[in-house]
Amino acid sequence: MCSYTVWLLLCVCALAYAQEEPRVNTTQGVVVGQQVQDGDYLAFYGIHYGGDTSGENRFKAPTPPPIYSGDFYAVNNTTLCAQPSSSGIIGTEDCLVLNIHTKNLATPKPVIVWIDGEEYASTGNFYPFKNLVEQDLVVVSMNYRLSIFGFLCLGVTDAPGNAGLKDIIQGLK
Repeated sequence: MCSYTVWLLLCVCALAYAQEEPRVNTTQGVVVGQQVQDGDYLAFYGIHYGGDTSGENRFKAPTPPPIYSGDFYAVNNTTLCAQPSSSGIIGTEDCLVLNIHTKNLATPKPVIVWIDGEEYASTGNFYPFKNLVEQDLVVVSMNYRLSIFGFLCLGVTDAPGNAGLKDIIQGLK
């Protein structure tokens, strides 16, 4: 009985390990996602929809996204846009990413784009979308520049204003 249980356990582990990673061909290259731990759906985290917004690109409209030279493993869901917190500035300026959740890749589905408001000052990109995905919807959430990084307007070339809104428009494309 014990050897049967061990054999069954090994088969289950091998089957789980053998499942193919979800892969999607995009104009940026191949994006590889993952099976989500808390449900039966797929997630693609951290897909760039704009270029780096630091340095000379700070406060300006987003630049085109990078082209991936190899497979891009979209498994990092920890990207935060730079924002003030009680312990100073947290996050990074290179933060223009999409997170995409879907039940499967088999058929086209309706899409919901989640743009968190939070007074344009803090991120809200970590909501569980399991219930929406279970309704066979694709859920896309996006990071965009927040606070002074996204909404400073000096009316000059270096800070023309509303970079955060321009990020959202770029993300919707």
